[in-house]
Amino acid sequence: MTLIVGLQGEDHLVFAADTLAWDGMKQGFYKFHTSKLRSIARNWICGTAGTTIGADVQAQISAAAETFPENLDVGAAQYALRTLELYRKTQYVGETSFLLGGFNQEGPVMYRWNLPGYSGPTCCRAGRSAIGVGEHGAMHFAAAYHKTSLTRQQRLLLAYFCVYEVVRDDPRVGTPIEMAICKRDGITTCTESELAYYRNESEKLSAYLSEKFASPSDRRDPLLMSYPDGIT
Repeated sequence: MTLIVGLQGEDHLVFAADTLAWDGMKQGFYKFHTSKLRSIARNWICGTAGTTIGADVQAQISAAAETFPENLDVGAAQYALRTLELYRKTQYVGETSFLLGGFNQEGPVMYRWNLPGYSGPTCCRAGRSAIGVGEHGAMHFAAAYHKTSLTRQQRLLLAYFCVYEVVRDDPRVGTPIEMAICKRDGITTCTESELAYYRNESEKLSAYLSEKFASPSDRRDPLLMSYPDGIT
């Protein structure tokens, strides 16, 4: 399983993903770790979730050195259609989702689509999106706190934290978390030291939230919460 989060800034995109994957058939499954973010051409970034079919389709496109218009408003439709064609040609069975980021004439933009239930790529106009397991939970913090005016560092922390909180409680996804920054002039992958910083900051945020909901119990309170003076 997979979780990928994308956040859009004024001149860049941030993608964060877990790296846990599973291999096996029926009687047994074994975990391993792999990168789930793929750079395409100069300034596209794409992640896939669900089955490994999405990654397989992308690998076929990459191996054939196929090219697409850099303007994502044009290229996304062509790329998505190509994934559908290869999905059908290879006779895959299983669901997979794509989250694709890049640039149109105005700035950064993201598109998403699913296979086999294909209806064309949908533009993520809210400036945030997620695919995979725990998608709803990951979007909670992004919906509450993300805005284009965030600094790049704030956006990186928010993207990391969105994935981190799901990874803590859902065994289908796991650490380490990877992140990449998509700019018009290219893709930058976060270093180990940068990721360690965002992991440490996420741990602090999580501990702060836990502390707020770990107040001493009040025997009169059936919810085990204490209230400020004057509130009953």
